[in-house]
Amino acid sequence: DRERLSSVANMLARKLTGVELSDPMSGFFLLPSATARRLVPSLSGIGFKILLDLLATSETPLKVKDFPMNFSARRSGESKLDRAIALDFLAGLYDKSFGRIIPTRFALFGTVGVIGIGVHMAILYAFMLVAGTNFGWSQAVATFGAMTFNFWLNNFLTYRDRRLKEADRLFWGWLSFIAACSIGAFANVAVATTLNDRGLHEVFAALVGIGIGSVWNYALSSRFVWGRY
Repeated sequence: DRERLSSVANMLARKLTGVELSDPMSGFFLLPSATARRLVPSLSGIGFKILLDLLATSETPLKVKDFPMNFSARRSGESKLDRAIALDFLAGLYDKSFGRIIPTRFALFGTVGVIGIGVHMAILYAFMLVAGTNFGWSQAVATFGAMTFNFWLNNFLTYRDRRLKEADRLFWGWLSFIAACSIGAFANVAVATTLNDRGLHEVFAALVGIGIGSVWNYALSSRFVWGRY
């Protein structure tokens, strides 16, 4: 599976960079210091494969040459190309392709939010249909559960480079995230309700509210949850 994943990653990297390399994901390479200095200000800094970042940043394809190396069989440890790294790699590809339109971290944050909606609905109906809880309590539990899920996934994916690991930081980060999202939810409802009262269709009013709530949650989370550490 890791070999197949690595093959697909290399294929996508070659299409993005326009450079034919046996392994664009390699961490062992040499380049002129002048080239590095020229490209560094434009690097995305997303992901752990800086060679891919350098190749994709250069406006004109860099001239490269492979020097084959034969490695002996791994005696200990495991490959770093796990699922988290694969997601990190995809984030890097996205940043180089569309990052100037929608910031990569915000796109990831929004994606987590969309998945969180599915989690919210699953919890809501599980409590209503299976546990027989009324809508109010089910909605409260679903909201709390979705926020917790979003915090976990954002910590794992969106803020991978700032991931909270220690138990105390995870706890306070989680509380901060719940507080930030609660404020965002209030802003969402307040704006959407006001726009709807002024004649805007329910769907459009809801979308505007969701958009404002998402930007608010992203800004607060970036600053007060993962930014402070």
